[in-house]
Amino acid sequence: MQYSADATCPSAAEFESAVRERVRRVRLARQGEIAREYRVTVRQAGAQHVARLEFVDANGKAIAREVAADECTSAVRAIALVTALAIDAVVPEEHGAPSVATGEPQRAPASAPQPAPNADTAARPEPKPLPAPAEQKRAEPPTARTSRPAAAWRPDFELGARATLTTPKAPRALFGAELFGALESPSSAWLVQLGIAGERGTLVRINPGQARFNFVGGRLEGCALRLALGSRFSAMPCALIEAGATIAEGFIDESRTVIDPWVATGPSGRLRWQWGRGSAVLEAGALFPLTYRDRLVFGDVDAPQAEVHEIPLLGAFAALGVAIDL
Repeated sequence: MQYSADATCPSAAEFESAVRERVRRVRLARQGEIAREYRVTVRQAGAQHVARLEFVDANGKAIAREVAADECTSAVRAIALVTALAIDAVVPEEHGAPSVATGEPQRAPASAPQPAPNADTAARPEPKPLPAPAEQKRAEPPTARTSRPAAAWRPDFELGARATLTTPKAPRALFGAELFGALESPSSAWLVQLGIAGERGTLVRINPGQARFNFVGGRLEGCALRLALGSRFSAMPCALIEAGATIAEGFIDESRTVIDPWVATGPSGRLRWQWGRGSAVLEAGALFPLTYRDRLVFGDVDAPQAEVHEIPLLGAFAALGVAIDL
């Protein structure tokens, strides 16, 4: 029996104990024994925990069952009951037949009285013994242990929008908006997000003129090692890279526009609050521009009238948004 769940959920031993409470005549197989496999996976989907059972019935058909609950403990208890019912449906009960996971048949207690022989029972032939569990398993189709449902692993997909704030691109922080899509593992162990962003700055007065900075581009983020902070809150460390173009407009007697490529990367931290199929996400971190030597000036580069902006070695990034689990 295979069991996989987050650290905040009941352990494998607790799950096995819950199954044994309902099916006492079945035990886990020892190393080398032939036994039927039951796979249980518990993952978080939105605000609920989904427990999934996968096994193969006696006809070699792959079966999958799912239950959902707000608390992980409730989901594990429910799937333990489903597992016990699945075992009962596969293992015969009459004639004291053993389960497919046990290595020896059930025996009557030593103190049970034995009936006295009579003429009718003496004349009847003795019944043939039931085949051993190993022989029963050899007679089953070869797909009993190798078959697996095609949809056993299904990542979650999210769409969302957020407001952003970045500092290294211009003399003042740029405010912007971003539309993104995210792909998340079923157990929320990792997340990959791709977004399209636009940012616009305010006019900055720098003698002898004024300047405005804008940004158009995209961001790619990857997060892992989710830390649960309760039933609805979680935190994840992330890394991001943003690429696009900065658009600098200068105004003295007439306007002039300069477009420069922009690439930056850096670490960040993400705090998520989950409710139903939606979530709110707050993220903040550092940005290391890969074009930090760039400098914008009024006038000629060799003899500038004034320096407008020189890209620093380090900046900051922050975002607040919402997402919907599809």
